[in-house]
Amino acid sequence: MSNEQNRVRKATRVESVMNSAMWHLAQRDMTESELLAKLRVKTDNQAWIDETLEKLRGFGYLKSDNDFAIQFIERSFFSEYGSGYITEKLKKKGIKSDVISEAIERVKEDKQIDEQDIVTERINNYYSEFNMSREKLTATLQKRGFSYAQVKEAIAQHPQSSQLQSNLEIKAAKADLEKEVLKYVRKGKGLTVIRQELRQRKIDITDL
Repeated sequence: MSNEQNRVRKATRVESVMNSAMWHLAQRDMTESELLAKLRVKTDNQAWIDETLEKLRGFGYLKSDNDFAIQFIERSFFSEYGSGYITEKLKKKGIKSDVISEAIERVKEDKQIDEQDIVTERINNYYSEFNMSREKLTATLQKRGFSYAQVKEAIAQHPQSSQLQSNLEIKAAKADLEKEVLKYVRKGKGLTVIRQELRQRKIDITDL
């Protein structure tokens, strides 16, 4: 038995199930799957659960998974999140993959959403110049649900994209050429190998 089941007082009548449902819905919007999980902690009586859900639908208090998904998707796109983020969040709320993908396509069509435009606009508005690595920027935008290809295209069009360095390039710019060469010499490496290794690490070997 879970901790939640230990804490929740079991329902002795159908009204208690309804009161519990109304309390949960007052806290935040829930999918039917999420509310169902809460009510199953409250009671094992499926008839009471079914009656409660039916009444909530009738009152308009409980959205269908499709309606919930559409509202969530609209909010997410307008808050500059991509499909990857949306899909992950809705799956955690118990909504089926086919419902999610159909809702995403419907919102894109109805609201004329272009995810490439969203990520491009975000980069242009939030980053007048870049003070992070290419990898970090890519990871930040992928966490918002955009694909690697979308992020790459958005970065490429930015006026300062040539300034965006990789982790390797940032590290190389801070490297002390003399110290790096001595490390290789101590390992018994010859000049040709040292040049090759330093080039791979993006370290400037002009003064070598």
